Amino acid sequence: MRNILKVLLTILLFSNYLTVIAQKSIVIFFDNDVHCNIEGYRYMAGMRQCVSSDTAYVALVSAGDFIQGGTIGAISKGEAVVKVIKEAQYDAVTVGNHEFDYDAEYTKKLMSEYDMPVVCCNFVDTLGNAQFKPYIICDYGDRKVAYVGVTTPNTFYSKLSSFMDLQGHYVYNFSRYNIYDVVQKAVDDARAENADYVVVLSHIGEARDSIGICSQDLIAKTKGIDALIDGHTHSIIGPKYIKNVIGEDVLVAQTGTQFANIGKLVIDADGRVSGELIPCFTGNLDLLNEDKHVAQVVDSITMFYQSITSVPVGHSSFDLLIEDENDVLLVRKQENQAGNLVSDAIRLCTNADVALVNGGAIRNSCHAGNLKRGDIIGMCPYDNDIISLVITGQQIIDVLNSSIRHLPEVHGNFPQVSGISFKINVTGDHNNFVSDVKILNPKNGKYTKIKKKKNYRFATTNYFIGSEEFQVLKNQYSEYINHHISYSQAVIDLIHDVYQGEIPISYSRVEGRIIL
Repeated sequence: MRNILKVLLTILLFSNYLTVIAQKSIVIFFDNDVHCNIEGYRYMAGMRQCVSSDTAYVALVSAGDFIQGGTIGAISKGEAVVKVIKEAQYDAVTVGNHEFDYDAEYTKKLMSEYDMPVVCCNFVDTLGNAQFKPYIICDYGDRKVAYVGVTTPNTFYSKLSSFMDLQGHYVYNFSRYNIYDVVQKAVDDARAENADYVVVLSHIGEARDSIGICSQDLIAKTKGIDALIDGHTHSIIGPKYIKNVIGEDVLVAQTGTQFANIGKLVIDADGRVSGELIPCFTGNLDLLNEDKHVAQVVDSITMFYQSITSVPVGHSSFDLLIEDENDVLLVRKQENQAGNLVSDAIRLCTNADVALVNGGAIRNSCHAGNLKRGDIIGMCPYDNDIISLVITGQQIIDVLNSSIRHLPEVHGNFPQVSGISFKINVTGDHNNFVSDVKILNPKNGKYTKIKKKKNYRFATTNYFIGSEEFQVLKNQYSEYINHHISYSQAVIDLIHDVYQGEIPISYSRVEGRIIL
């Protein structure tokens, strides 16, 4: 009898233990659009330590855009950032559009070498085969959470050359025409594998892009998603709830960019889904815990790259600001001093007639004082080579019209230019057009009317030539040259070699190259 009672007591205690496990919450900390701000990962990993393992399971996830947009990412081609994420032990990450700034094969290789838990259901080859896992399922006690990844299809158009083979044939795409169906299939497949919850890591954004796709529509056209962690648009969202196709609430959140916030998603013991945003660098760092191991890795990487970035370049007696006092990115909507400097560097190093750099390629301001290599790379952080080619005056006008069509919206492909001036006529319906287009005569410093049938040497970056804005030319150009110099190095050379280390005072103001 006594043995029977012992057995029953053991069964009862084990049953209670399983109940406790089942009742533990699942806490998911998340980020999006970090853009190489590796300092935040020490706190991201530290959040795991702040949650008691007795009360909750903890996960770390990312909604993409982490390997580009900063000095360390540019110099290491993203490898240093991926190393830190790996040390922080993320459960799942999706890829953003800037993960493909080098090329698709490099991205795949980098993620594979570090065994990154990448999920993306809509990055596919010509046969429709996903190049990363569409989803992964993680066990938290007796409950399973599936993480489904999805990347904006606009990635294809913003970096066309990344998805070509050596013969110029497209070998990858992002399921533009059936993206919602592709996501639904991944969700259904995860549910079929007994996932209790589905969290979508979305690098799409809440605003409809140029091809009409947004994360809110993704929710409205699907079912089976419990939460969507968003990215791409650098917005600070919620969390808030949006109805799916059958009227169920789906939690949506986005943290901003560069760890302005750390996101927190909670699935409690009763299955309720809630969330909050925890201020990080805009808040009180004393309230955040850091992971000692990840902090050591971050400090080591930072010190190594400081030895590279601390090399002196020159001096500026004024600020080169890319945003106004309200953080509106002027470089993406109007002529900008930093834009003039960068585009001049591109034109002069190629001896081109006209140069154009998209405003989104200029990421940070440079402040008055001594300038170091890291300041310039921080302003021009992408691994973009300068190219030049020959096109007609009419084709230049066509490219400008395509590039300014988003106004009055702030857009990354707004043109910053050198060797050319023009007026922009904003119609408000995306049919904006340029007029009074003039070409600079470098011998006398005067502008004369562009000749539509004349050939001009046009310089830009290999990023822009692969953008949707440049596709208006349909590859109708000649004398293509890759100058094998990054646009950041071109700016460094201009300041150090041409301007003898002192940025001319003329760059302290705009010149009237672009008139709205």
